[in-house]
Amino acid sequence: MKKIIKRTIVLLIVTLTILGMVACTQAPIVSVDHVDDSYEPNVSGEITWTFYTNNAFEKKAATSFIKAFESAYPNASVKHDSSPADVNRVAGGTIGDVFYFLETETYKYGVVNNGLMPLEGYVSAFDMDLSDVYIGVYEVGKVDGHLYYVARDYNSICFDYNLSKLRELNLDTRVTNDWTWGTLRDISKIVTEATADENEKYYGANIDLTYSPVYVTFFESGVGSTWCDTEEKKITFNDENGQTLKAIKECIEDALAGYINPGTSSRTQGDSIFKYLVHPNVLDHGKRYDSAGIDWDMVAFPGFGENGENRRFGCGSSGFGVYNRTQNQDTAAAFALYFFTEEGQLAYNGQPGASVPLVGALKDSDSWRYPNETNWVDKNWDAFVYEAHTASIVGEVVNRMPYEVAEIIDTEMRFIIDNVMNGRTSIDDAFMKLETKCNEKWSTLIDY
Repeated sequence: MKKIIKRTIVLLIVTLTILGMVACTQAPIVSVDHVDDSYEPNVSGEITWTFYTNNAFEKKAATSFIKAFESAYPNASVKHDSSPADVNRVAGGTIGDVFYFLETETYKYGVVNNGLMPLEGYVSAFDMDLSDVYIGVYEVGKVDGHLYYVARDYNSICFDYNLSKLRELNLDTRVTNDWTWGTLRDISKIVTEATADENEKYYGANIDLTYSPVYVTFFESGVGSTWCDTEEKKITFNDENGQTLKAIKECIEDALAGYINPGTSSRTQGDSIFKYLVHPNVLDHGKRYDSAGIDWDMVAFPGFGENGENRRFGCGSSGFGVYNRTQNQDTAAAFALYFFTEEGQLAYNGQPGASVPLVGALKDSDSWRYPNETNWVDKNWDAFVYEAHTASIVGEVVNRMPYEVAEIIDTEMRFIIDNVMNGRTSIDDAFMKLETKCNEKWSTLIDY
């Protein structure tokens, strides 16, 4: 027994010694309090960019981006570290000066693990005009007022749809980028009822109310972002006029009638006319339509309100942040923020097969419109950038509020929609309980 205790003590001492050595050799967290519009950054020297990918296009895009950055800043150089980033590397100090992560991980790396350097001061120091960056994808990178993350591309929710069937039913001309939620509801009802007695049945649309970019879009359809008040640290689903839940109630009403698939407990039959779409899925969806001999197209998410004036759609991305123990903070900041420039976007998203650039200047570029698919040249590619400057919003709840609160909403939404669809609760009661649960949790949090 004594031997076991001695061994345990020795092991503990060794472990603490190793941890102490790591802590001692780790660089200190850099301060950016002095960085503002009067600061003159020194963009020079080498930085390491941690970005793992096995995608051939992304490898070429990374090389192109490095080349463009080094051309813009001749005194700087970038070493590409192609190994994966993770929390352990951030904690251990083995991560690159700039590293890749998903937008949903911003809070984790920036707050929970205290591993990201705020970049808003450098936006001012470099005198950057970000007015051409789509607002939603810029806001994705902010936590508690600090810019921790820079997106590399822009992704918004759209629909692809069965154009052949809509033509057959004389409904195709009603589908345009400026259409309304009311129009989508009408078409969904007509299609479902018109094919109810046919062997090949159709219903209106797949609208997954359990998916954050979708349900956030519905929350904001009537009252904007007031449902989530980060100043007062408060969630409000049951507002005075019932606007926050109005569109969700309408969607559930249509789901109960079998016109719409809400993501769980669907009552629909057959295939959907409108399918949820993001740009990375275009190739897969398009090929399926083509293989089936179905004419198809794409359309922006509809606007809410009588005339579609309340237009919101959730957006997201993946991108990069700067390690807050970097030894070359000016160059690292310049490299990350280069993704917010037209030149940086052209370098990264300027080749055929690219993602949607996040600046309006490149909205008409052919690179992201699959130019090699010659039969798709007349498709409605503008759907992906329609009113992106004004209507794009942060799609993931985890990028809007503390992780602990966001996790409650994201977990509960599937249960709520399922319970409502199966008559176990009402929408008002379910969201009242969710609102209370969120606010009770938020009241216990100090750092956000």
